[in-house]
Amino acid sequence: MRKQIDDLSVRDAQTGCFNRRYLEETLPRELKIAQRTGRQLAVILMDIDHFGQFTEVFGHGASGMVLRDLGSFLRENIREVDVPCRYGADEFALLFPDTSLATCRRRAEHLHAMIRDLSLQDGHAHMRRITISMGIAACPDQGETMCDLMEAVKTALKNAKQTGRDRISVAEG
Repeated sequence: MRKQIDDLSVRDAQTGCFNRRYLEETLPRELKIAQRTGRQLAVILMDIDHFGQFTEVFGHGASGMVLRDLGSFLRENIREVDVPCRYGADEFALLFPDTSLATCRRRAEHLHAMIRDLSLQDGHAHMRRITISMGIAACPDQGETMCDLMEAVKTALKNAKQTGRDRISVAEG
């Protein structure tokens, strides 16, 4: 019972991913580990493009299915040591321990392509109507504190959205 209560306090009920609170507790700890061991830590911040408009057109039921399916997809397609989090209403953050910026970019490209493919599969018709923008950053390349790293990844995501959406942008060092 205690485990269930603890799990509920750190998980987003709709997506099954960890919640923002968990991210804010975990990221500083992972940064300290990365710095102590000399390893890298990468972050992807992703946003569902025009999700507000999607919800207006297709309703809350369809938008709920998209969030649920995207959360499930992320949990199933990352390593067990990676941390998928729902960061905002339509934003997800992924923490990748022991991952360089270059490797994170390849993983982001792979996830981006898989999300497009997912939208073509039966049973995921509602996913056909969404695209994803992603920003990526890594420690120590873009910062060694939670604030610096999150600011860098948010700026990269903003750049992806401003340059046309449905793309990946790498934070500048």
